[in-house]
Amino acid sequence: MTIQLSSVNLRSIALLLLIVTLSSLSFSQVREQPDSTKPYVTPDSTWRIPPLTEPIDQERMSDEDWLLLPGRVPSGITYEETKRLFPNLGEQTTEGAGSMAPKYELYEAYLQITIFDVPAKIEFNFSKNSLYGYGFRIWDIDSVTAEPLYAHLKDFYSKRYGKYEESSDGGNWLSKQCFWNIGDITVNIVMNIYSADKAYVGWGG
Repeated sequence: MTIQLSSVNLRSIALLLLIVTLSSLSFSQVREQPDSTKPYVTPDSTWRIPPLTEPIDQERMSDEDWLLLPGRVPSGITYEETKRLFPNLGEQTTEGAGSMAPKYELYEAYLQITIFDVPAKIEFNFSKNSLYGYGFRIWDIDSVTAEPLYAHLKDFYSKRYGKYEESSDGGNWLSKQCFWNIGDITVNIVMNIYSADKAYVGWGG
């Protein structure tokens, strides 16, 4: 009788250990699954790249390096400090032709680059010699170039930053835009198609 009880107890203990092991594995698998509701693709925030502190070597910048520029240039730096980071930056000119430009001392400067084998500019905007914004501008392209470029940019940033909001307007021309707002980083993409031969794509932080 004692031997039979011991066998039963051993089988019970073995079954209990099996249940605990399976439960532990199941919990581990659930815990390791990514949370699709989180705003970042990498929850540990490894997507963030440190701000620029040293001059860039424009000849060594890849397309991806340029795409990761939003959020890396500190707001509030002067034109001179911006030019130190981007040695090929052009001279400042008055921003636009509006009446607000002289009052707020609005200026802009452009950096000529090539991205995806397409000529582009990065526009840096200053108010009273303080950087308040910058973004990429691609003018004078056709719709055949603009639409896949817009789709590629959207795919790149959505893989990095997660969900985005998108809107479109079909007024006098087709206009689409989408944006991400992640902490202190904002990325916005705009595509305007005026005709089959004339389009614009811009993006930045």
